[in-house]
Amino acid sequence: MSFSALFPHLLGFRLLSSQEENTCLVLTCERVTRTAVCPVCRTSAHRIHSRYERTVKDLSVQNRQVILRLHVRKFYCDQPTCPRQIFAERLPHVTSSHGRYTFGLRLFLGHLGREHGGASGVHSANLLGIQVTARAILRFMHTLRLPPIVAPRVIGLDEWAWKRRQRYGALVVDLERNKPIALLADRSKPTIVHWLKEHPTIQIVARDRSKEFAAAITEALPEASHVADRWHLAKNLTEHLDKVVSARWKQLAKAGSQAETSPQPVSPSKSSRRPRQAPGEARYQQMLALQQTGLSTRTIAKRLGVTQRTIQHWLAQEHGPHAGTRKPRRSPLDWSARYLQKRWEAGERNGTVLWEELKTQGYTGSSRSVASRVWLHGGVIHGSQMCPLRRDQPLARLSKG
Repeated sequence: MSFSALFPHLLGFRLLSSQEENTCLVLTCERVTRTAVCPVCRTSAHRIHSRYERTVKDLSVQNRQVILRLHVRKFYCDQPTCPRQIFAERLPHVTSSHGRYTFGLRLFLGHLGREHGGASGVHSANLLGIQVTARAILRFMHTLRLPPIVAPRVIGLDEWAWKRRQRYGALVVDLERNKPIALLADRSKPTIVHWLKEHPTIQIVARDRSKEFAAAITEALPEASHVADRWHLAKNLTEHLDKVVSARWKQLAKAGSQAETSPQPVSPSKSSRRPRQAPGEARYQQMLALQQTGLSTRTIAKRLGVTQRTIQHWLAQEHGPHAGTRKPRRSPLDWSARYLQKRWEAGERNGTVLWEELKTQGYTGSSRSVASRVWLHGGVIHGSQMCPLRRDQPLARLSKG
């Protein structure tokens, strides 16, 4: 297959060499035409002034970036009245003046940016071996011609923000084709009226609750129907329900409490389930239901928002999480309970004295802990009212108050 068949846009060039540099395929080509047209006076010139090399990026081949090194020329313009005496020959089928990308690559990157955007387009281009920036993709996308607008019949009109809470424009969407067809610079009434008058085929306009939009549509298209879009319809319904529920909250709460109350009194002899245990039992039953459907413990744990080990623990214990009273914590003074009881009955009421006696037996805690333990023990025996105890204050004096 010939070189011109593989690269038809390089018609008029001759391939001098091809080589690989890093991950790129570099093609060195030379211009073979004898004449060139002056870009100013359009006169054909044949006298060569000099030669230079241009580097242009082309579409990739087998995920390899193609780099074109083109040997082009400068010519003398022989027209005496032409202000341009020397000019560089143009490459109308390859690239523009001072261009660094071929027309084919520009078109591809422009459509890539339209489908994926700037950052995502760069990632997709890199997978094809094309090295490009997000700004270049957006620049090529903006040069693409917009498709012709089909006469709209049903449109949606809403605002969009240039800068939030400061500057807003208007967005027009063709709801039948689900495509935006216009971005207006502002949301003022004259701007919207001017655009709507240019499209008299519009019959239905879905809009928000803006009075300015309503006035503009009525002035430009008096026969068009105004429709609330789904989002604003749901918003209106939510606000109305909120007002109704807020106004009748007491009646709704009273009716709910009456519905939850059992009509038959519960016998006190029967054991009633703890109220805090009911949610845990419900989660346990939900876990059993999910297990019967054949789901794994890992999937069940994700759905219930717990760890996989928690699910395994529930299955092993055959019950859900229990929210009953916790077991009392062990204290370093548990071993000295009998000794403190004995000293209390012997008439010792000073916490500091008892603390020093326990230190000789190996206790390493504080005197406040000993005083609190002795005071709690004495309060249980004598029915005294519990109160804070200083470290070196006798207990007998406190028990009188």
